[in-house]
Amino acid sequence: MKKNKIVGIVIGCIAFVLIIGMFFGKNIIKTGKNNQIFEIFQGRGLGPFCSYDECAEFCKNNPFACEAYCVKRPQNKYCQKHFSFVYDADSTIGHPLMRLPEFRNYNYTFTDGKLDQKEPVIEHIGITIDYYNKQTNTAGDFVFYTSTYLGDPEVYKKVFHDYGEMVKDSSGSMKQSPEAAYIVPLGTKVRATTDGIITHITQRPESDTGFVITKPESPLWTFGYDHVMNLTVKKGDRVVAGQILGEVSNFNPWLRADGYGLVEVSVAYTNTAYIAYCPFMYLDESVKQDYLDKIKALYASWEEYMGDSSLYDENNYFIPGCIQKNLTGGYP
Repeated sequence: MKKNKIVGIVIGCIAFVLIIGMFFGKNIIKTGKNNQIFEIFQGRGLGPFCSYDECAEFCKNNPFACEAYCVKRPQNKYCQKHFSFVYDADSTIGHPLMRLPEFRNYNYTFTDGKLDQKEPVIEHIGITIDYYNKQTNTAGDFVFYTSTYLGDPEVYKKVFHDYGEMVKDSSGSMKQSPEAAYIVPLGTKVRATTDGIITHITQRPESDTGFVITKPESPLWTFGYDHVMNLTVKKGDRVVAGQILGEVSNFNPWLRADGYGLVEVSVAYTNTAYIAYCPFMYLDESVKQDYLDKIKALYASWEEYMGDSSLYDENNYFIPGCIQKNLTGGYP
């Protein structure tokens, strides 16, 4: 009887050990699998340990970050399964920046679930601005003149239009502009606001072009232009701040009749949504104050020239050139 009891205890202990072993073994295997598949979200990866659905949602909302992570980690099982296209440099699937070698080969890092990138910076405002010269009637590229077009006098009362200003969109509705706009003589050269790569070009009728500069070290920030003609660059070209990229567009028939054109410049964060920011807040410190002083001086000189001191309400602006810091309700 005693012997049977001992045997029963031994069998019970063995069964307990087997059950515990199965439980922990199963979880060790499961954990190992998760570590392998979701390495992308751990440690120096993109974020905290997550479930499959959470990972999928994260990559849906952060496509460039996941692709930049995976292109350098072909051994990662999650990457192999869901981002295999990144290993083909000619793939038409995925984020367009990954098709350019400057971005594809960049050694991106990640901290606390976020892609590390440098703050945006510009060294130029896109055209030349200076203090008003009464002898030449100019302030750099800006020429002081009175437009003959009276169809929208509020818009054509100025040669410098601030970021965040109320303007008409293509449908005729009033919206805040996500760009700063300059009205200058036709033939005026448009220059690069910063160093970077031409990553996107939109061609419109009558040689009217929009394009974007992007930096590998700040891949989710775009430095945009709208209404440029006679473009001197193409997609994939590397440019430097101040480089001539083209000329102001003649797309506007009323400005064109006066011999003038218009160009718009912008800075925007573009992960999954377009969020435009005041471009001049990102001016490099070495040139920032000089540009802001000249913009403010242009306000005063233009108001004096037009005989209307109410054209610019600069005392209520975020900074010279920008009515506010950022906006999402404008049109890109």
